Amino acid sequence: MRLPVRQHLLETPARRLRRRRARARSRHRRDFGLDLYRRLARLGPQRRRRRWPEFFETTVYQLHELSNDAKDKARRWCREVGFDFDWYNAVYEDFERICAILGVSLARRNGRLFGGGARQKPCIWFSGFWSQGDGARFEGQYAHAKSAARHIRTSAPTNIELHRIADALASTQRRNFYQLFATVTHRARYYHE
Repeated sequence: MRLPVRQHLLETPARRLRRRRARARSRHRRDFGLDLYRRLARLGPQRRRRRWPEFFETTVYQLHELSNDAKDKARRWCREVGFDFDWYNAVYEDFERICAILGVSLARRNGRLFGGGARQKPCIWFSGFWSQGDGARFEGQYAHAKSAARHIRTSAPTNIELHRIADALASTQRRNFYQLFATVTHRARYYHE
Protein backbone atom coordinates (compact mmCIF):
# COMPACT_ATOMS: atom_id res chain seq x y z
CA MET A 1 0.00 0.00 0.00
CA ARG A 2 1.32 3.40 -1.03
CA LEU A 3 1.24 6.27 1.52
CA PRO A 4 0.16 9.77 0.37
CA VAL A 5 3.05 12.21 0.17
CA ARG A 6 2.41 15.83 0.92
CA GLN A 7 2.79 18.10 -2.07
CA HIS A 8 4.93 20.72 -0.33
CA LEU A 9 7.62 18.10 0.32
CA LEU A 10 8.00 17.49 -3.43
CA GLU A 11 8.13 21.21 -4.42
CA THR A 12 11.23 23.03 -5.47
CA PRO A 13 11.89 26.50 -4.03
CA ALA A 14 10.95 28.13 -7.35
CA ARG A 15 7.59 26.33 -7.49
CA ARG A 16 6.93 27.21 -3.84
CA LEU A 17 7.60 30.90 -4.58
CA ARG A 18 5.24 30.84 -7.58
CA ARG A 19 2.53 29.21 -5.46
CA ARG A 20 2.89 31.84 -2.71
CA ARG A 21 2.66 34.65 -5.25
CA ALA A 22 -0.44 33.10 -6.81
CA ARG A 23 -2.04 32.82 -3.36
CA ALA A 24 -1.21 36.46 -2.63
CA ARG A 25 -2.72 37.54 -5.97
CA SER A 26 -5.91 35.63 -5.26
CA ARG A 27 -6.12 37.21 -1.79
CA HIS A 28 -5.65 40.64 -3.38
CA ARG A 29 -8.37 39.85 -5.93
CA ARG A 30 -10.71 38.81 -3.18
CA ASP A 31 -10.02 42.00 -1.21
CA PHE A 32 -10.17 44.22 -4.27
CA GLY A 33 -13.42 42.70 -5.43
CA LEU A 34 -13.45 39.66 -7.67
CA ASP A 35 -16.19 41.06 -9.90
CA LEU A 36 -14.25 44.24 -10.60
CA TYR A 37 -11.07 42.28 -11.24
CA ARG A 38 -12.89 40.01 -13.74
CA ARG A 39 -14.41 42.98 -15.53
CA LEU A 40 -11.01 44.64 -15.87
CA ALA A 41 -9.47 41.40 -17.09
CA ARG A 42 -12.25 41.04 -19.70
CA LEU A 43 -11.64 44.56 -21.01
CA GLY A 44 -8.04 43.80 -21.88
CA PRO A 45 -5.11 46.21 -21.83
CA GLN A 46 -6.19 48.21 -24.91
CA ARG A 47 -9.47 49.34 -23.28
CA ARG A 48 -7.97 50.24 -19.92
CA ARG A 49 -5.99 53.06 -21.49
CA ARG A 50 -7.03 56.59 -20.67
CA ARG A 51 -9.53 58.06 -23.10
CA TRP A 52 -9.76 61.63 -24.27
CA PRO A 53 -12.68 63.59 -22.80
CA GLU A 54 -15.86 63.70 -24.78
CA PHE A 55 -17.55 67.00 -25.55
CA PHE A 56 -21.27 67.57 -25.35
CA GLU A 57 -23.12 70.46 -26.91
CA THR A 58 -25.97 71.99 -24.88
CA THR A 59 -28.40 74.74 -25.75
CA VAL A 60 -29.01 77.16 -22.87
CA TYR A 61 -32.15 79.31 -22.70
CA GLN A 62 -32.96 82.34 -20.60
CA LEU A 63 -36.14 82.25 -18.53
CA HIS A 64 -38.09 84.71 -20.69
CA GLU A 65 -37.45 82.50 -23.78
CA LEU A 66 -39.24 79.48 -22.26
CA SER A 67 -42.89 78.56 -22.48
CA ASN A 68 -45.00 78.69 -19.31
CA ASP A 69 -44.82 74.90 -18.85
CA ALA A 70 -41.04 74.94 -19.25
CA LYS A 71 -40.78 77.83 -16.76
CA ASP A 72 -42.79 75.86 -14.21
CA LYS A 73 -40.63 72.79 -14.77
CA ALA A 74 -37.43 74.83 -14.36
CA ARG A 75 -38.70 76.44 -11.15
CA ARG A 76 -39.72 73.04 -9.77
CA TRP A 77 -36.24 71.66 -10.52
CA CYS A 78 -34.58 74.64 -8.80
CA ARG A 79 -36.72 74.14 -5.70
CA GLU A 80 -36.09 70.41 -5.46
CA VAL A 81 -32.54 69.71 -6.63
CA GLY A 82 -30.99 73.02 -7.59
CA PHE A 83 -29.15 73.54 -4.30
CA ASP A 84 -26.09 71.36 -4.85
CA PHE A 85 -23.77 74.37 -4.76
CA ASP A 86 -22.81 77.01 -2.18
CA TRP A 87 -25.85 79.19 -2.81
CA TYR A 88 -25.34 81.08 0.44
CA ASN A 89 -22.05 82.79 -0.55
CA ALA A 90 -23.91 85.85 -1.89
CA VAL A 91 -25.90 86.02 1.36
CA TYR A 92 -22.63 86.03 3.36
CA GLU A 93 -21.20 88.85 1.23
CA ASP A 94 -24.39 90.90 1.59
CA PHE A 95 -24.41 90.35 5.36
CA GLU A 96 -20.76 91.42 5.63
CA ARG A 97 -21.49 94.60 3.66
CA ILE A 98 -24.51 95.47 5.84
CA CYS A 99 -22.52 94.80 9.02
CA ALA A 100 -19.76 97.15 7.83
CA ILE A 101 -22.31 99.90 7.20
CA LEU A 102 -23.94 99.46 10.64
CA GLY A 103 -20.58 99.43 12.46
CA VAL A 104 -20.28 95.70 13.17
CA SER A 105 -16.85 94.26 12.45
CA LEU A 106 -17.16 90.51 12.13
CA ALA A 107 -14.68 88.26 13.92
CA ARG A 108 -12.51 86.17 11.62
CA ARG A 109 -11.27 82.59 11.71
CA ASN A 110 -8.87 80.62 9.54
CA GLY A 111 -10.48 78.74 6.69
CA ARG A 112 -8.65 75.90 4.95
CA LEU A 113 -8.00 76.01 1.21
CA PHE A 114 -7.70 73.00 -1.07
CA GLY A 115 -4.05 73.76 -1.79
CA GLY A 116 -3.16 73.45 1.90
CA GLY A 117 -3.12 77.18 2.66
CA ALA A 118 -5.51 79.19 4.79
CA ARG A 119 -7.49 82.42 4.51
CA GLN A 120 -9.52 84.49 6.91
CA LYS A 121 -13.26 83.76 6.85
CA PRO A 122 -15.93 85.71 8.76
CA CYS A 123 -17.47 84.01 11.79
CA ILE A 124 -20.94 83.45 10.34
CA TRP A 125 -22.75 80.16 10.83
CA PHE A 126 -26.16 78.80 10.06
CA SER A 127 -27.96 75.51 9.95
CA GLY A 128 -31.23 74.79 8.32
CA PHE A 129 -33.92 74.02 7.57
CA TRP A 130 -35.39 70.94 9.11
CA SER A 131 -34.98 70.78 12.90
CA GLN A 132 -35.53 72.72 16.11
CA GLY A 133 -31.98 74.06 16.53
CA ASP A 134 -31.79 75.68 13.11
CA GLY A 135 -30.97 79.33 12.73
CA ALA A 136 -28.09 81.73 12.14
CA ARG A 137 -25.46 83.43 14.28
CA PHE A 138 -22.34 85.55 13.98
CA GLU A 139 -19.54 86.86 16.17
CA GLY A 140 -17.97 90.31 16.12
CA GLN A 141 -17.76 93.75 17.71
CA TYR A 142 -20.12 96.71 17.40
CA ALA A 143 -19.19 100.38 17.62
CA HIS A 144 -20.87 103.54 16.31
CA ALA A 145 -20.59 104.15 12.55
CA LYS A 146 -21.17 107.69 11.32
CA SER A 147 -24.28 108.21 9.18
CA ALA A 148 -25.08 104.49 9.12
CA ALA A 149 -28.82 105.17 8.72
CA ARG A 150 -28.22 107.28 5.59
CA HIS A 151 -25.86 104.70 4.06
CA ILE A 152 -28.29 101.84 4.77
CA ARG A 153 -31.09 103.73 3.01
CA THR A 154 -28.94 104.15 -0.12
CA SER A 155 -27.61 100.57 0.02
CA ALA A 156 -30.95 98.83 0.71
CA PRO A 157 -33.74 101.29 -0.12
CA THR A 158 -36.62 98.81 0.19
CA ASN A 159 -35.59 96.98 3.37
CA ILE A 160 -37.65 98.68 6.06
CA GLU A 161 -36.41 96.37 8.84
CA LEU A 162 -32.79 97.40 8.21
CA HIS A 163 -33.86 101.07 8.28
CA ARG A 164 -35.54 100.49 11.65
CA ILE A 165 -32.43 98.76 13.08
CA ALA A 166 -30.11 101.54 11.86
CA ASP A 167 -32.41 104.24 13.32
CA ALA A 168 -32.64 102.42 16.67
CA LEU A 169 -28.85 102.06 16.88
CA ALA A 170 -28.34 105.74 15.98
CA SER A 171 -30.84 106.99 18.59
CA THR A 172 -29.33 104.73 21.29
CA GLN A 173 -25.82 105.96 20.47
CA ARG A 174 -26.99 109.61 20.44
CA ARG A 175 -28.47 109.24 23.96
CA ASN A 176 -25.14 107.83 25.19
CA PHE A 177 -22.87 110.35 23.40
CA TYR A 178 -21.79 107.79 20.75
CA GLN A 179 -19.68 105.84 23.24
CA LEU A 180 -21.48 102.48 23.33
CA PHE A 181 -19.75 99.36 22.01
CA ALA A 182 -20.54 95.67 22.24
CA THR A 183 -18.96 92.29 21.67
CA VAL A 184 -21.12 89.59 20.11
CA THR A 185 -20.24 85.99 21.03
CA HIS A 186 -22.01 82.66 21.08
CA ARG A 187 -21.88 80.00 23.81
CA ALA A 188 -25.00 77.88 23.53
CA ARG A 189 -25.52 74.78 21.47
CA TYR A 190 -28.16 76.13 19.09
CA TYR A 191 -27.65 78.84 16.50
CA HIS A 192 -30.86 80.72 17.17
CA GLU A 193 -30.26 81.37 20.88
